[in-house]
Amino acid sequence: MSKKLVGTILAVALSLASTVCLADSAPSAPSAPSTTIRFAMSNSATTPHGRTATKWVEDTEAAREKGETSLAIAFYPNGQLGSVSELLEQVQMGETIAVATDAGALKAWAPELGILECPYMFESTEEIPALFETPWFKEQCDLLEQNGIKVLSAEMIYGSRHIMCKVPVCTPSDLKGVKIRVPNSDLSISMMEAMGGVGTPMSLSEVYASIQQGVIDGMENPIATHLDNSMWEVCNYLSLTGHQITISWYVMSADVFNSLSDQDQNYLMTSAKAGADFFNSINGEANDEALQAMRDKGVTIVDDVDIAAFKEATASVYEKFNYTDVRNEIYEQMAAVK
Repeated sequence: MSKKLVGTILAVALSLASTVCLADSAPSAPSAPSTTIRFAMSNSATTPHGRTATKWVEDTEAAREKGETSLAIAFYPNGQLGSVSELLEQVQMGETIAVATDAGALKAWAPELGILECPYMFESTEEIPALFETPWFKEQCDLLEQNGIKVLSAEMIYGSRHIMCKVPVCTPSDLKGVKIRVPNSDLSISMMEAMGGVGTPMSLSEVYASIQQGVIDGMENPIATHLDNSMWEVCNYLSLTGHQITISWYVMSADVFNSLSDQDQNYLMTSAKAGADFFNSINGEANDEALQAMRDKGVTIVDDVDIAAFKEATASVYEKFNYTDVRNEIYEQMAAVK
């Protein structure tokens, strides 16, 4: 065999060996997800909810690369997949979807949850974490699961809701004849009526145009939501009524959840809890910044609201929906936790 041929063979062999070594040392691409969960909400991507969802998507991608889960999360903000009620119907049908929602929407399957949207149920956000530790709260989560809805997290304290509309609101009489957008809930409608206004349910995405067209006069929501929906362009007054403190929930189909591996189930629960912690860490500051932004944009902040008058006016809501005894039970259990 000639020296030239031997040299050629050796060169080819070295090249192949080098290729094998490079292939062995190169990082392997993350495996394709076994399941992609579509996570939908009515909020935009820039809100605390949207920022939390974006982080969940990114964290799940990183976790899959490390072999901690086989899942992927795909985020759909701004009601892209439908209204909250439509999304919950999809959950009930066993679609692979997770939804950001609230107690008002979930009370169809756990009726006592409606009390969490009653006016002035809590004095401040600081006392709400005790609620999550009560037997009553666990019973509601169990009841939802029995009805096909798995609670991933229910510990996001969205914050106090205030009225933003075309007129200043200090007392219930100021709301006479004023049409305020509320969530599509009989309790929310009754609450607004008790406050003196006209509760008008509609999708959040329809509010801005409806105010422009004179269909409604304003809406009630946390301040960050008012800002995110550009309410300052169509409403001059933000009245700090603080009539509700909203708690947000992340839920999905119990059947879909139970079909996942133990590893993926554990990942969903722990990552959703981490999401709630992240949300709570940024939400307070977001609302404070939103309040200042409203001032900067020329909105009149009405901070001399007669809260006592509104509490008195809305006390009948508890009786109307038979929540008086439930409220007392919750208060007793929260006191025991503290």
